Amino acid sequence: MRLTQVLIAMLVLGCRMVRGTVYLECDVVVVGAGYAGLSAATRLKEEHNLNVIVVEASNSSGGRTKNYNLQNGHFGPDQVSTQVVELGGQWIGNATVQSHAWELIVEDLGFNVSDASYTHGGGNSVLVASDGRHNFTSMSEMLRSFPKHVSEEVRSALGKLDAMAATIDLATPWESPRAREWDSMTFTSWINETCTLQESRTVLQIFCTTLIAQSADVVSFLHILFYIRAANGIANLQIYEQQYRVVGGTQAPCIKMADSLDVLYDAPVTLIQQFKTNNTVSLTTIGRAERDASYVVNAKYAIVTGAPPIVNRFIEFDPPLPYAKRQLFERLPLGNSVKAQLVYKTPFWRKSGWSGTVVASVPAFDSARPLLSNCLDNTPDEGFPGVLLCFLEGDTSVYMMENMTHEERRTYITKWLAESFGPEALDSDFLLDYNWAAQPFIGGAYSSYFPTGVWRQMGSALRSPYGNIFWAGADYAEEGFGYINGAVESGKRAVRGIVERMRGA
Repeated sequence: MRLTQVLIAMLVLGCRMVRGTVYLECDVVVVGAGYAGLSAATRLKEEHNLNVIVVEASNSSGGRTKNYNLQNGHFGPDQVSTQVVELGGQWIGNATVQSHAWELIVEDLGFNVSDASYTHGGGNSVLVASDGRHNFTSMSEMLRSFPKHVSEEVRSALGKLDAMAATIDLATPWESPRAREWDSMTFTSWINETCTLQESRTVLQIFCTTLIAQSADVVSFLHILFYIRAANGIANLQIYEQQYRVVGGTQAPCIKMADSLDVLYDAPVTLIQQFKTNNTVSLTTIGRAERDASYVVNAKYAIVTGAPPIVNRFIEFDPPLPYAKRQLFERLPLGNSVKAQLVYKTPFWRKSGWSGTVVASVPAFDSARPLLSNCLDNTPDEGFPGVLLCFLEGDTSVYMMENMTHEERRTYITKWLAESFGPEALDSDFLLDYNWAAQPFIGGAYSSYFPTGVWRQMGSALRSPYGNIFWAGADYAEEGFGYINGAVESGKRAVRGIVERMRGA
């Protein structure tokens, strides 16, 4: 909702303006216009006939999804052109693997999906391992392409991870039988205990950065097991949760939902108050610029989305959050992931029989340089222009974004791609590398992660309501933690909590 719409909203919602501040009233106010907030608001409005207002700190909806239109060179959705690449969350699984995202995006909102197979229906992929360069055509074949002793050790370790993860209760991971033991060690500790070969250890460390966009040195082993369990197994994490792309880009469903809701943009929330006298919530925002309005939204309930450390950084609560929740939010950092996408006139690699996928367990040029562990074909549905995507995650993301200029990153990545696809890879048109960690109201990607000890000590505070305030987002999910699927799942849970509370009132 823009300023030109405020006067209309004032009439419809019965609000008033006092000294430059717009006062609004509704049943439920939602903080954040990402998948969690918008899907929850849509459900409250359409299924329960409640009056809902969404407040968003930035100037667009989408949360940690963001489209870039290659046809006209601008950010944002385009329902017509399919020349779109996503700078953030991108893939969804099928109706079985990611039921919440599939139901919302495909069944409810009517979006089409396209095959996101890494091999695009055929072609060779490239593995760069310690014993040289190998070709493969499937993920299982890729694992067999490592040196035999490495392959066997990694397969054994992955099997153990799946078996241990199956024992985790998603609602209460801290109550797992071995929770104290697993939460007291980092993933690196477990890797080093389990694997004796350095390359096997590297493969599993890459597996970690692929999951949480952060080093295995700093994450709790219990959190890794929870993450695997939340995806219902490693096979889903490696393959099936990346089965489809949304035609028009993953930001487009958010835009469609927002168009049917009352959304206040450029409205960062600074204060959320709760009043026992009338059992209500009051939310205060500030304008990001002189032209932006400030709002006070009074509601019966609130849903707060956004990563815990960002909520903790920007929003004051009165009364303050309970001790455990406040401490928890202070101890949950965010990962670092940048999707570095090289754009070419055509997907030249396809004509030579390459899928565009490169997987590496050794650094590109020497041990002092960052490791590009995972690159793939990200060409839009129309088949042009060509796009090769390389993930910069964890230590690699921090190093390359802090120590290299944009042009130096482009040069480094194109040289690496040329090792696999030939000199044509050097001739890119431009590089897209959107840094989520630099966005003030986002702070990183893909989601928050749990360091050692945090799940066991205060994990029970993560999803618990505080008075009439409920929580939603990929960082609060049970199923699909860290994914669009998890964001939608958590939104459903928040809606259920509010509706049950209203019925019991």
